[in-house]
Amino acid sequence: AHFITHLIGLSDPETYDRVVAVIGAPAEASHVDKTAIFDAAAGSVNAAMIISEPFAVAYALDMLEHTLVIDIGAGTTDLCRVYGTIPGPGDQMHTGYAGDYVDGQIIKEVQGKYNGAQVTKDM
Repeated sequence: AHFITHLIGLSDPETYDRVVAVIGAPAEASHVDKTAIFDAAAGSVNAAMIISEPFAVAYALDMLEHTLVIDIGAGTTDLCRVYGTIPGPGDQMHTGYAGDYVDGQIIKEVQGKYNGAQVTKDM
């Protein structure tokens, strides 16, 4: 809640300005997690909407029809099918294969090909 209040303060709103928040959440965030995010914002804003981060990307790029958003992070890869409406749970998924996994596979291959090579993820 303090972070949200800080962000609102940075925008320097006038005393009677209406403050509306659109907040991104991971593709498969649980209802409990989304409720906690909403509750944290509720005391600081006049209205709030929690949307999936992949949908926010599609919206920002104006690609709301026939789009598959793939968000590859360090620990998970999130996928979101966007077809003109806010995606539901069946339109989003994530997998544990992401950047860290790819890094590990590259290291394994390099070490396998070049016996004795000292390779780390932080190179």
